[in-house]
Amino acid sequence: VVVITGANAGLGYQVVRALCAAHEPGDIILSGQSLERAQSAAADVLAEFSSTPQRVWPLRLDITDDASIEAAFAQVQSQF
Repeated sequence: VVVITGANAGLGYQVVRALCAAHEPGDIILSGQSLERAQSAAADVLAEFSSTPQRVWPLRLDITDDASIEAAFAQVQSQF
């Protein structure tokens, strides 16, 4: 399991793309400040790499907000 912060755009998104292009099985948690943008980015990368064995999970995570971090931690802990 890999958690990529700020993954709905920029460098974080490119890291997710690179992991999907590697065709190694695993779970990528694509996080961003907005769940909607994270969901959209996850859908885009999975459309681009439709044959990847990676599973991409969108997650709302604002690393500047303690409550957001705690909620994301609880969600990741319960799912993985």
